[in-house]
Amino acid sequence: MRLLVPAFLCLAVLLFGSSVWGQTPEEKDSASYFGLEEDLLRKSDDPALRSTHAGARPALILETTKDGDTRVKARVGVEFGKDRVLDLQVESPRNKTSERTTLATPDGLTNSTTAEVGLTWVLWKPEEYATAMLKDLRNTQESTKLLADWKSRTEPYRSRGFPRPSARAVLGDDGYEAALKASEKALKGWIPVFLTVRAKAGPEEFRFVDASTLAAGKESHTNRLFTASAGAYLQGSFYTSLSYSRGTAFTAGQTKDLCTPFGAINALECRSVTVGPPAEAKTEALNFEIRRMFRIFGLAGRLTRDLKNHVTEVEVPIYFQRSMGMSEMELNGGISVKWRSDTRDYALTAFIGPALSTVFRR
Repeated sequence: MRLLVPAFLCLAVLLFGSSVWGQTPEEKDSASYFGLEEDLLRKSDDPALRSTHAGARPALILETTKDGDTRVKARVGVEFGKDRVLDLQVESPRNKTSERTTLATPDGLTNSTTAEVGLTWVLWKPEEYATAMLKDLRNTQESTKLLADWKSRTEPYRSRGFPRPSARAVLGDDGYEAALKASEKALKGWIPVFLTVRAKAGPEEFRFVDASTLAAGKESHTNRLFTASAGAYLQGSFYTSLSYSRGTAFTAGQTKDLCTPFGAINALECRSVTVGPPAEAKTEALNFEIRRMFRIFGLAGRLTRDLKNHVTEVEVPIYFQRSMGMSEMELNGGISVKWRSDTRDYALTAFIGPALSTVFRR
């Protein structure tokens, strides 16, 4: 009887050790990073860079409306461990006169350019997730050595603070898809929570004429916006979030047609001018969104309620994502349809731009 128990334990190790006890710290560490970057953050991210939570992948987006207004958005993020992401996002309109977009100069942000900083905490259990993911990979006869290789090949980048190469480039298409399926299965019964705080600010210059003297005037102000958000990743597929934002915004005065005599016959020359200085207003809004990202496309719904002006905006984006072969570059694009309750009008926005699969880690 004394010999049977040790023999039974040894047999159990031989039979089941490869699926449970054989998980090395390197494999589990790499698997948890895979789940954070390739599943949680990637599928809950907004390719149009409008998501409330921080994103770790560098990205650039060109956005245009049916009226011809164009904006450029750029973002870079840094991971701190497996549960925190800090990002910086800059957005600027295209200058219609020069046809160029300048995000910033040595003197600071250019007019109407905004800078936004976000910090996200992901509440989940990386160790438990990694155990479930690696077990599923072994059950499907897929080698977890790929994940260990990913960590070992990218460790020098991480130690120097550089972005590490994309998982797809290291694992290959087949290995990446196998790891992603195992990750999705491991997250099925979990509800990871995202807690985010954001701060946004940007200068804006206003030119106007005095209502009494018609003298030209100019003022510069800074718009500010603070946002708190709570999101959840449901059933390994859907991302939902509820956000509250509050800030200060400056709006230009009313536009009037000003006509003055011109030439020897006193013909009238008319031009549109802004009368009066800008007005300061408090902003307050609630936002709810739900998003589902698939392999190459995604769908979302966003509902925003302006609590100050009692205006509701509904937005339905459609995303398209394309991996550029085995490179670390991806191409994101899509269209978005918006509707406002005050004007009862629709607006169409299109966006496109590259995103890197690499991420910065500290």
